[in-house]
Amino acid sequence: MKPLVRLVVAAALLASLGACSWMPTLKFWDSGPDVDAGEVKVRELRRSLLCGTPTEAAVVRYFPTLEALTAWDTDNILHLGRIELPTDRAFVLVEQGRRQTGGYSIELRKTAQVDEQGVLRMSAEWLEPGEDRMVTQIITSLCVLASVKPEPYSRVELVDKNGTFRAGVDIAQD
Repeated sequence: MKPLVRLVVAAALLASLGACSWMPTLKFWDSGPDVDAGEVKVRELRRSLLCGTPTEAAVVRYFPTLEALTAWDTDNILHLGRIELPTDRAFVLVEQGRRQTGGYSIELRKTAQVDEQGVLRMSAEWLEPGEDRMVTQIITSLCVLASVKPEPYSRVELVDKNGTFRAGVDIAQD
């Protein structure tokens, strides 16, 4: 009986992982909450379980244009050709860091704050598997690609739901 259960679980896992490639092209950037002054809409566009982050530390990357994003993704980590991307937005890639098992996730808030110095502060909930949970034994490096209004930001920072700093990147101004 155990081999049959394992086979069914393995087949279900493979089917669920493959389902993402069958999804139609979606346009997430055309809708969302109204934004107050000092707020910026954050629209999730894509996720990947294997972003190649070499360390356990979180990383934030900022791309001011679609061209900058596609130039960075030369290894096709995000499979950008499978989705329609906005040409009038900037992009933020949030990488959770390398993990030894599955069960991790990041949930970005739908709005971010911009202060007077041009710092874009994004927040996210970091989900981790409970100690008593069964998880897949696979190295993952989850990342989430989001779009934001293109502005001359000086820095992008990411905090968790408790306000703990997770990652940041300074943005060079041309």
